[in-house]
Amino acid sequence: MTQDSSWTAERMALLAELWSTKLSASKIGKKLGVSRNAVVGKAGRMRLPHRPSPIKKAEIKSAKPLPKKRKTLDVAEDYVPANPSQPTACQYPVGDHLGPDEWRCIKPLKDPEGSYCAEHHAICYQTPETAE
Repeated sequence: MTQDSSWTAERMALLAELWSTKLSASKIGKKLGVSRNAVVGKAGRMRLPHRPSPIKKAEIKSAKPLPKKRKTLDVAEDYVPANPSQPTACQYPVGDHLGPDEWRCIKPLKDPEGSYCAEHHAICYQTPETAE
């Protein structure tokens, strides 16, 4: 912006007038020779009325996809109540870890030095290449 960006009383009055005409902040900035951000910042400091966003709510799309639903656990087959004394079984926690309803997977460990079966190891140790 080439014009002097000091906010004189005349420029602030013009900003307030243009703000009330519902021009976009970018267009007001072009008329005043300042950036859009300068217009928005000064309007805020002048306590001019807030205006609704020009972006329609229907146009806003989620940046992240919704998480996949987890499959229903077959507790009787693959899981048992938490028991840390099973060092050869997967220790992946399932359920409420603070209450009596914590369960652990009982599938064999992927690696004897690890804590998880192959399925839960893949969930817990993702690289950027394997992450969904």
